Amino acid sequence: MKKPVESDTRLLDDGRNAFALAAHILFASFGEGGVVFNLDTRESHRLNPTAARVVGLLTGRRTVGNIIDLLSRENRMNADEVKTDVEKFLKDILDRGWIDGR
Repeated sequence: MKKPVESDTRLLDDGRNAFALAAHILFASFGEGGVVFNLDTRESHRLNPTAARVVGLLTGRRTVGNIIDLLSRENRMNADEVKTDVEKFLKDILDRGWIDGR
C-alpha cells in the first residue's frame, strides 16, 4: 500500500506544474460534487462541487496556473483568492498521495 508522504510544496510555487490523479485513485463526478476512491486504502471521500471541479481538471495537461485562471473566470472571483484556495487543496491531496506532479 502506498503511504502518503509530506508533499514538496515547491511543486505548487510557480503555477507551471501540471498534476494528474495517481493511478490508485478513482474519481466520479455527479450533480453536486463527486467522490474519490483510493484503491490502496479502500477509502472513499465525498467532494463538494468546487473540490470535484478541481479534481476533474487534474488531467496532467493543465497547469496549476491554468486551473486557477479557469476557476476565477468561471466563478467571477479574484485570481489571488482562487489561487490561495486551489493551492491549499492541492497541497492537501498531494500530501494524501492522490495526485502526481509533472
